[in-house]
Amino acid sequence: MATSYGPTFTMKASTDLSALQFHIVTMDTAGLIKQATDADVVLEPLFILMNAPNLLNKPAELALPGTIAKVICGGNIDEGASVTTDASGHGIATSTDGDWCVGIALEAGAATQIIKVLVTLGPYYITE
Repeated sequence: MATSYGPTFTMKASTDLSALQFHIVTMDTAGLIKQATDADVVLEPLFILMNAPNLLNKPAELALPGTIAKVICGGNIDEGASVTTDASGHGIATSTDGDWCVGIALEAGAATQIIKVLVTLGPYYITE
């Protein structure tokens, strides 16, 4: 079951994403949801996967902007940091202008921890 503190929306999964709940995902060229990697940061928007779809074309629940969602950390993230993705779809802090971000960390976390993020879903979102 999805763990989001607000409404979600769905898009079809590109493959089995059952191991990627609370990971950062993006769209493939067919408009299906896939795991995000570093290369996706500049090319496609990023989303937070709230459920664990296990087959192609199964609905992938994604957090809506303005909601609070959970993200698994790929490294240390400070409270208030802008959150983007690493090569494994884990949340990492960024201060690089132009990075796509999924939101703002509402709490600090370290690698493999799950933290709450205020979802913004937009590029160039850097806090000062």
